[in-house]
Amino acid sequence: MKRVTIWGTTLKKVADEAQMISQYKIVKTFAPDADVTMLTRLNPLVQQSYPNLTITPVFRIDKLISRIFRSDLFVIGGGPFFDHFPHLVRVAFLMFLVSLARVPVLIYGVTGFPVKSWFGKAVFRWIGNHAQKIVTRDASAYRSLLDVGVETPMQKGIDLRAILDPAPRERVNEILRGEGIDPEKPMIGVTVRYIYKEIPDWVKGHLDMHEGSIDRFNETLGRLVAELSKSSQVFIIAMNPKLEEDLAAAENIKKYMDDPSRLKVIGHRYLATEILGIIKACDLLLAGRVGSAFFATMMHTPLIAISHDERMNDWMEEIHMQEYLFDWQSLDVEKILKQVEKLRLSRDQILQAFEVKAEASRKQAWTDAEVYKQFLKPDN
Repeated sequence: MKRVTIWGTTLKKVADEAQMISQYKIVKTFAPDADVTMLTRLNPLVQQSYPNLTITPVFRIDKLISRIFRSDLFVIGGGPFFDHFPHLVRVAFLMFLVSLARVPVLIYGVTGFPVKSWFGKAVFRWIGNHAQKIVTRDASAYRSLLDVGVETPMQKGIDLRAILDPAPRERVNEILRGEGIDPEKPMIGVTVRYIYKEIPDWVKGHLDMHEGSIDRFNETLGRLVAELSKSSQVFIIAMNPKLEEDLAAAENIKKYMDDPSRLKVIGHRYLATEILGIIKACDLLLAGRVGSAFFATMMHTPLIAISHDERMNDWMEEIHMQEYLFDWQSLDVEKILKQVEKLRLSRDQILQAFEVKAEASRKQAWTDAEVYKQFLKPDN
């Protein structure tokens, strides 16, 4: 029995949960008897839904060390490659333990951001060169790891979350009705990146903020959602790390709505597969987070994307939807509404293209996942 330890993100966000559960599904497909532990934040809903999965908080040093030294494989997934000094110190300590334990390392299904500090480049170069194999899930991570000097053989794969299936429509309708949404009427889902003045400095640098950009973004987003709510049910699908961030974004939007009660928030009380089902049920997704844009494509849901970084640009280019992509610092309500109408008229063609892309992505994700096989072979 192989003991596989997975680290790289928390279970605070729907998109992160989807990443971790995809890793778990892949491991269990190739090695059904594998003992899988995730080093991440406790999530009772996930633990209840996957009783054979062990979740160990990273801050439990005693359990962390014990698990690492008993592991047959250490997997780095999610989005751990970002340039933030306290995070880098934690990462360096964790990888020191892994190297001390001489556990094989697989970096699989990761995303990443540009790394600028010398310390960040040193840490991530060390991690990358310590791994036996690297498969990124997007071009951004591939570029980032190359830029810091990683020499381990690396390939750019597809997002591993393509392997996930949505919850049944009956369950989705039950959730929607419970949230006060009629699943038989037009629905527009919204995912937002909460932008505010006290946002951490490392995020400000990453988003290239400038004077006035925050207020202008929040106002334009509010006016846009207000217009969309006049003809459809509109709800925010919470995908920020903290539900409070989505609630705060909702309050900003409601300032521009004649009837604020028309905007609802679907919070962090559902599984990632259920959120996939909700996105699938939507007639349109206004996607402010990269994960949600990917989910919409996989679920064949037309989308308008708001870009905050290169990862969104890369994905919209990959699915040939650049004309429906808008930079967060230059949103224009009228232009977006025109594209929403164009989406409506082109719906059949877009759905057909998304169906083809989703099927190809699913096949590619399972092909990428075969890298696991060499690490999960039964012991001789």
